[in-house]
Amino acid sequence: MLQRHRFGAPTAWLAAGLLGAAGLASPARASDTRHDCLSWTHSGGAGRVELGNRIGAANLLTKQSSFATSQPGDTHSLYSSADLRRVCDPR
Repeated sequence: MLQRHRFGAPTAWLAAGLLGAAGLASPARASDTRHDCLSWTHSGGAGRVELGNRIGAANLLTKQSSFATSQPGDTHSLYSSADLRRVCDPR
């Protein structure tokens, strides 16, 4: 029998939801990030900004400006290049 969280949600479903939200439940997402990182390291201009913003959002990085949003064609990344390099480091 499933244990219930005090709010009534089964504990197993709650744990699965948290793992999914953190990106830990999907190996496909990890391979997408690796592909995006490879593309990011070899790109420039608006394409690099778009890829960096996608990588930052997928890995829950902290934005340089808390409430900033990304628009197509932006020239400034929402995330620091140091944080993006750390996520994309193959080691």
